[in-house]
Amino acid sequence: NAEQACARDSELFGACVAISPIFNWVTTSRYVTDTGKSTFDSDLQPRFPDQFNSLNTGPEPHLANDKWLMRAQAMRALRWASSPAAFVENLTSPMLVIHGDADEEVDFAETVGCMRSSREFGRDNIKLKVYPDEAHEGATYEHQVEIAQLVGDFLSQHLSSVEFAKQVVV
Repeated sequence: NAEQACARDSELFGACVAISPIFNWVTTSRYVTDTGKSTFDSDLQPRFPDQFNSLNTGPEPHLANDKWLMRAQAMRALRWASSPAAFVENLTSPMLVIHGDADEEVDFAETVGCMRSSREFGRDNIKLKVYPDEAHEGATYEHQVEIAQLVGDFLSQHLSSVEFAKQVVV
């Protein structure tokens, strides 16, 4: 994840390009997994699929035991520590964020969260390109070509030949 790299070490990563990025692993992993199964076993307040909060229900019955709460809290702490959101104050590298607002895999709210958090630190180092009605990572050929051009132009602008010793994350 390019956001993760730049947030953890902007000195090492001279510029980053994040396409459909996950900013906060706590918020993005709360409700369903890639298999479509719920993650109620590690969540303290799950949401229903239509985004309404449910009551605090605790784990599913087969997961309920005396260690569940500690495991849920440990999983939430690990997700936060693994999130670019936890290190946003270090995110000083130029970064291009590209996201379709109809992304079915990564909620567009992740990009909104990244922009809001960086602005709270007074940052203006993030360039945002939003594709209205576009799915995950640019589904149309026209947008894929445009994204490739944006990425090339952005990296050319922010990385001189001397800086190529630094890592570039895409």
